[in-house]
Amino acid sequence: MRAFIIRPFGVKQGIDFDRVEAELIDPALTALDVSGRTTGEILQAGNIRTDMFQQLLVADLVIADISTNNANAFYELGIRHALRDCHTFLLRSRSREPGRTGDSAKEEAATRNIGEVPFDLRTDRYLAYDPDNPRAALVTLIQELRSTIAGRRVDSPVFLALPGLEAQDQSRFTPVPQGFGDELELAARRKERERLALLGIEARGFTWETAGLRAVGRKQFDFEFLADARSTWEAVIELHPEDIEASLLLGTIYQRLGELEKSNIALQHVIARPNASPDKLAEAHALVGRNWKQLWQEEWKRAAPDERRRRALDSPLLLEAYQQYRKAYSQDLNAYYPGINALALLAAYLDLAGEEADAALRAEAGRLAAGLGLSIEANQEQRGATDIWMKITAADLKFFTCEKPAEAVSAYRTALRGAPPFAVESAARQLELYRDLGVLKGKVEAVLAVIGAAPQEAPKTARPDHVILFTGHRIDSPGRSKPRFPAECQGKARAAIAAAVGEIRERESGPLLGVAGAACGGDILFHEVCRELGIPTVVCLALPEDQYIRASVLPEWVERFHRVTGGGEVRMLAEQSKLPAWLTDKPGYDIWQRNNLWELCTALAQDGKRLTLVALWNGEKGDGPGGTEHMIGIGRKRGADIKILDTHDICGLRRDDSVAPGPRHS
Repeated sequence: MRAFIIRPFGVKQGIDFDRVEAELIDPALTALDVSGRTTGEILQAGNIRTDMFQQLLVADLVIADISTNNANAFYELGIRHALRDCHTFLLRSRSREPGRTGDSAKEEAATRNIGEVPFDLRTDRYLAYDPDNPRAALVTLIQELRSTIAGRRVDSPVFLALPGLEAQDQSRFTPVPQGFGDELELAARRKERERLALLGIEARGFTWETAGLRAVGRKQFDFEFLADARSTWEAVIELHPEDIEASLLLGTIYQRLGELEKSNIALQHVIARPNASPDKLAEAHALVGRNWKQLWQEEWKRAAPDERRRRALDSPLLLEAYQQYRKAYSQDLNAYYPGINALALLAAYLDLAGEEADAALRAEAGRLAAGLGLSIEANQEQRGATDIWMKITAADLKFFTCEKPAEAVSAYRTALRGAPPFAVESAARQLELYRDLGVLKGKVEAVLAVIGAAPQEAPKTARPDHVILFTGHRIDSPGRSKPRFPAECQGKARAAIAAAVGEIRERESGPLLGVAGAACGGDILFHEVCRELGIPTVVCLALPEDQYIRASVLPEWVERFHRVTGGGEVRMLAEQSKLPAWLTDKPGYDIWQRNNLWELCTALAQDGKRLTLVALWNGEKGDGPGGTEHMIGIGRKRGADIKILDTHDICGLRRDDSVAPGPRHS
């Protein structure tokens, strides 16, 4: 999340605004892990006004200090209020300290020239602080900013006065840099799941992060990297809780991951939006219908074959799923997909209920079929008749409405002539659902006899039961002033790593996989321990071997480095030690920080049932993006177990001996 601060600079009318930011605003944003400050932090050449306009639009949070009735501050605040409906927070200096009255108060107010809040903002909420002690308001500011970020209260007087006005989508005005887009396309073409995930993490904190996250999330969804896509789209929702695209995609992702309750919650966010377009509402209702349909199928499939029809009919989920698909079709009569699903469920109900079927629903089936015929005809005229799914839908419609099996067979033969195998398989699977339920028997058997049964699902690629990701310090270089991992501690560190890995090996019966870099010290020790325990490893190198050795391997460790890289799968991040140009503005970030995050993404991409991050670490905080603390935070969000091997305890170091920052890589 990014913030932008509107404030005067320097000392104005007796208030030191630089001090207010340093002691109050900046610590509050840091405590909330919010990046971004003022236009002063923008280093690129360009027009500061353009930068300011962009920040006012794209910032997730704007803090405006209106203490001095500064014209520039109100100009910027007005722009923000016109562009964004919420997440704008006002600050104001007190005109006097509590308890001061009379002449002293008048004298202070005159000195600072602090007048009343302008009329147009007089009803707005703002936090008052003491200009002589800004830090005193820090706890309150943190609490109120946290509440502001979490809520969706409209605070713009413009949007409050014009309720039909819609806030701008800031991602339209902040396209991703060309270099980011090129790297994303290359990763997508190569289906490099770990690099796509890395790009999603690295987009965070930039003004264009929402556009970057969307671009990454769409690729991950298209390739069905569902766990990664979930993480990316959840990051979009964190920034924009009412984002319709993110909610719809999360509705599908959660469903495919088997989390139907979360799927329905995400979809309800769309359905509840007053300004959601008919096509988006249609999609949301259809996805909810799919969830109820899945639960309905699971319910009756658990029953014995002779009990399935009764169980399917008695379940309220059948008509609930039908109603959701019907609502979707009503929202958008061009959306033949929910329409045909509604008709399919209704046809199943009528077959199961027989003469006891509700008369109104029986009549509804005829109206729905007639409407679907017009929808398909209109789509064919507008888009042509070559779309395979439209052809299959037309065949489905004939299947549900015709009397003779031969008519259904002819319809599917026509639709599937020259169709790709996946389309034939999809049609067959839907018909097999009716076969298993024992509905529409004659037509189902006739069509399946012609198009064939769907093939059995291919077994999933074997994956490790448990992935162990290691990150840890290098052996201290000779002469290091403050030890972090002394060379003489190698044996103790190895024993600690062996104990941690051995404990995992002991309790896991399935295959394990280790992932780590190959720097001298913890990395190489980890690979050696894994090999001794029969655990295969993936070696992640930030650079080509010769460059990596020069940067991260002491001479006495080179032979062991080659044994490690020669005995396992080796993956390389980059050809050169420089970051891509689009990443150079990320504070405190270098190729080694990037490598650490890439290792984490590589471990997550293995799709192990469990992930443990083992860190040989001195506990040093604030090591920035890609540092151990950052890796641990991301790992925890993705459900990883964390095992810290503290070098203070292992190597007998004093707690104050290792506080000096060392090399950023392992």
